[in-house]
Amino acid sequence: MSINWTTVFVTLGSSGLFVWLAQTLILNRLAKENQQAAVRSSKLHEKRAEVLAVLYRHLSNIDMLFGSLPTNEKDVNASDYQRKADQILVEMTQAAIYFRNHALYFDPVLKEKLDKYLMGTMVFHGMTSLINETISGIAEMPEGQKQQMRAALLPGMTEAGRQVRPLLTDVECDFRKLLVG
Repeated sequence: MSINWTTVFVTLGSSGLFVWLAQTLILNRLAKENQQAAVRSSKLHEKRAEVLAVLYRHLSNIDMLFGSLPTNEKDVNASDYQRKADQILVEMTQAAIYFRNHALYFDPVLKEKLDKYLMGTMVFHGMTSLINETISGIAEMPEGQKQQMRAALLPGMTEAGRQVRPLLTDVECDFRKLLVG
């Protein structure tokens, strides 16, 4: 005996069972795909939150280190100043490397701000460290003159330090948007 499939499909179709079965299969497939997309989106949000938190920690460390610098040129102690400037440079380098390796996770506007600040200040601090080392190495220069040269770098350091707080606020806002959205 042979099955007449046309008759079977017509019978199923007219009874609504075939339509229900097809709809159920399609809806189950769509639900599974939506669930997979939600899991991927959730993992992406989780990773993005982690990246923002790590960079925030770096920026916070930089902000605290800048806060430890003298604010008055008379208070500049050569070795202490150099040590703190070097610590800032190390932290900025770590922040810049981390940022570059995770730049895809940042909002384009925030990404541009961070890139501009981290790359620009790294160059500035590298030059500052080099100038400080050069000043320290000039044996025939009187200590008072060395102190004045180091103090001349202080306004640039102070300005670079002032720029960290707005970036901390921007990263925090981006993180909070992520939590809400």
